[in-house]
Amino acid sequence: MDPAKEVCEFTLDIEMLQTFTRYLLDDDKDSRGTAGSVWHINNGEWEPVDYDPSIGRNTLCGSSIDNWHGMHQRNSNWMDGVEHVTQCGIPPGASFTYIFNASQYGTHWYHSHSGAQRTDGLFGALIVKEKEQGNAQYTAFLNKLNDMKLEPNKNYFDNPGEHTLTLLDWQKSSSLDLFTQIQSSIRYFNIDKASELQGNRAATGTSSTDGAFIGPVPYWSGLINGRGRNNDTDYSNSILSEFNVTAGNTYRFRLIGAQSLYAYRFSIEDHKLTVIATDGQFIKPVMVDYIIIHSGERYDFLLKTKEVTTIRQFMIRAVTLKFTATSTYLEEQSAEAILNYNSVTTPSSDYAGIAERIKNVSRRCTDECVALNCPFEEFPEAINIVCMHITDLKLLTEYPEDLPTTATDDTTRLFFNFGFEGTRRTSSINGRNLKLPSASLAQLEPNKLTDIENNEYCMHPKNKEPNTNKCDRNNEVEVISPDCHCTHVLPAEEGKSIELVLSATGSKEQRNNYAFAHPIHLHGHYFHVVEIVFGEYDDNGTLIAGNDTIDCGDSYLCVRPRWTKNEFNRRKELGKKSISPTAPLKDTLLIPAGGYAVVYFKTDNPGWWFLHCHIEVHQLEGMGVIIDEGGKKTIPPKGMYKCGNFSLTPNEFKAAINTTERSVDCTQCPESCRKKNDFGDQKRHEICKWYSVGLGISVGLLGLYGIAVTVLIIIIIIAFDEVRNKICCCCSMNKNKK
Repeated sequence: MDPAKEVCEFTLDIEMLQTFTRYLLDDDKDSRGTAGSVWHINNGEWEPVDYDPSIGRNTLCGSSIDNWHGMHQRNSNWMDGVEHVTQCGIPPGASFTYIFNASQYGTHWYHSHSGAQRTDGLFGALIVKEKEQGNAQYTAFLNKLNDMKLEPNKNYFDNPGEHTLTLLDWQKSSSLDLFTQIQSSIRYFNIDKASELQGNRAATGTSSTDGAFIGPVPYWSGLINGRGRNNDTDYSNSILSEFNVTAGNTYRFRLIGAQSLYAYRFSIEDHKLTVIATDGQFIKPVMVDYIIIHSGERYDFLLKTKEVTTIRQFMIRAVTLKFTATSTYLEEQSAEAILNYNSVTTPSSDYAGIAERIKNVSRRCTDECVALNCPFEEFPEAINIVCMHITDLKLLTEYPEDLPTTATDDTTRLFFNFGFEGTRRTSSINGRNLKLPSASLAQLEPNKLTDIENNEYCMHPKNKEPNTNKCDRNNEVEVISPDCHCTHVLPAEEGKSIELVLSATGSKEQRNNYAFAHPIHLHGHYFHVVEIVFGEYDDNGTLIAGNDTIDCGDSYLCVRPRWTKNEFNRRKELGKKSISPTAPLKDTLLIPAGGYAVVYFKTDNPGWWFLHCHIEVHQLEGMGVIIDEGGKKTIPPKGMYKCGNFSLTPNEFKAAINTTERSVDCTQCPESCRKKNDFGDQKRHEICKWYSVGLGISVGLLGLYGIAVTVLIIIIIIAFDEVRNKICCCCSMNKNKK
C-alpha cells in the first residue's frame, strides 16, 4: 500500500493567546486559546490529508512538547512526547514531526508535557474509532447495541466531532503565576481582595466530603470545550458550549478529564448516563447518575434522549467535590454546557432559566443516585449517593492475551507512595522529588546515559550510605532535601508480570502528608486494576488515618513502603495465579487519600516510561518516576539525537521501529568479549567488527611478514582498548540474546 494513503496528518500550531475579553473561534471554526480541536481517525485506520511536515510548530516564547495520552508508542518510545525523558523540548520557532501507530482505539487526547502549558489550554481530543474486523471487544459492543435495539446511523449515533467533551478547571492567573503563588511564601490570594488581607494571610485550598484536600488554591471557574463562566459573571455575558441531539435517539458521548487540579462530578440534568468504556477500553455497561472524573481519565457513555419533552435545553454540569446535599448551582464550583434538543443555537439570555431548573443532590436523589469512581469509600449519609468503584467494573470481553500473574515476593513488585515532604509539603514519590534528567534518556548513547546514571539518579553514589540510602529519612525541617531532588529511575525486567502497589498513605500523626487523592498515569501501557483499598474513616466519613496494611518504613515520610509482615505472608500463601480476565484496564487511575490500588501489567514494551500524578502542580513539583523497561529498545531515527527542528517521513518511521539496539550482526565478535557489559548501536558495532577483523589481519601478518609489522598492528588495536572492551561485549551479548 502507498504509505501516503496510510497516514493521517494533522498540523498543530502552538501559540500564546492573551485577551482582555472572552475568546472567540477563528473564522474557520478552529479552536483557539483554551481547547484544542478534536482529531479523530475513522475505523482505526489512517486517513490521508494534505501533507504538512510541521506537525508540531512552536511559536511560544518557551519550549513545548506534545504527549499522546493513551497511545502506547510500541517500538517508538521516542515519540511519547515527555520532555527530558523521551525527547528534547521543541524550541521556539522550531517544528517537530510526530509519527506513530494509532493502534489503541477509543477516546484519548494529546497535551503538552512541558511545564504547565496544559493548564493554559495546550491540549485536545484524539479519538481513534474502532474497526470491527479483528476486534472482539467492538464486535461485542455492536452486539450489545443490537440487544438494545439500536442501529448505527438510524437511532444510534457516534460522532466524535460533535459529542466529545473536554473538561478544564480555569484559573484567573496564568499557570506560571499560579505555580509561583503555590510554591512561594506569597501563597495564593484573590488579587481583587488584596487590600483586605492582613499580614501573610492567604486564601486556603479546598476539601472534599471526606476531609481530604482537592485543591491547593481556591476554585475560580471551569470550561467545557473551552467555554464557561465564573460564578460572579451573569449568564447573559457568557458563551457556553452546546451539544445538539434529537428526541428518541441514543448518542455516544466521550468525556475527557483535562483538568489541572480538580476532579469533577459530571452529570446531565434529568438524564441517566450508561458508561460503556473507560480510557478507551469497553466495559460491561453500567447506568449511573454521576461520573467522577479525574485529570487524565476518559469515559465514554451512551445518552438516551427523551422520546417527548417540552423542555428543549438541559444543563450539562461538572461540579468539584466540594458540595453538600443542599448546595445550589449558584454555590457550587462548576463547569457548564448545554444539551440542546433544538436545531438552533441557544441565546445566552436563556442560560439563567435553564440553570434554575437544576436539581441539587437532595432533590435529584430522592431515590439513591449512583456515582462512578468515588475518591473515597462512600459519601456521608446525608448525601444520598452510592459509590461504584473502578473495581466494580468488568471488561466487556475477557482479556485475549496472556494475563499477568500475582506476585508472591518483592522481585516483581514495585511500591510507589504519593505524598508530600518537607516544611512546604513538596510533592514526592517515596520521599523523592523527581528532577528531570539533563538530557532525554531515550535519545542518549550508552556512554552518556551512564554519565547521567552515575551523577543524577536517586541511587547514585552520593546518596549511598554504608547500609542504607540517604533518601530513606525524615525531612521535617527542610523545604526540600537536596540529595533527594534527583532523577528517580527504577528498572523493570523484560517479560515479567509487574505488580504495582500505588498508595497515598502514611502514619496517623502525619495525615496532611497524604490527605490528597491522586490520579496516576502510566505511559506506554494499560494496567489491570485488581484492588482499590481505602483508608480509615470516622463515623462522619472523614479520613482519619491511612490504611495499615502498608508499612511505610518511617513515622514521618512513607519512604520505604512495603506490605506489613502479616500482609506479605497472607499474599504469599495465596500463591501465584493469573488475575481475573475481566479486570478493568486503565492507564490513569485514582489513588484514594489514605488508601492504595494494586494493578498489574506485563513488561512487553521496552522504553523509558513516565509514571506520575496527573495533577499538574504535583507532577511539576516532583511526583513522578521513570520506569526503565528492559528489552530491545528501538534506536531513535537519525536526527533525533540533537534538539531543534526534526522532520520524519512515514517510511523513515517504519524503518526506525523495525530496528532495535540489539539488531546488529554480531557474528564477527571474538569469544573473549562475551562477559563485558551490554551496549549497542550501529556505530559501535562497526568499530567492533573492525576490531575483530583487525585481530584476524594481525594473525595473518604474523605468518607472512614476521613480528615487526604485526606488533605495529597490535599497538594500533591496543590504542582502542576501551572501545574494544565496550564494543565487542555489546556485539557478543547481543548475539547471545537474539
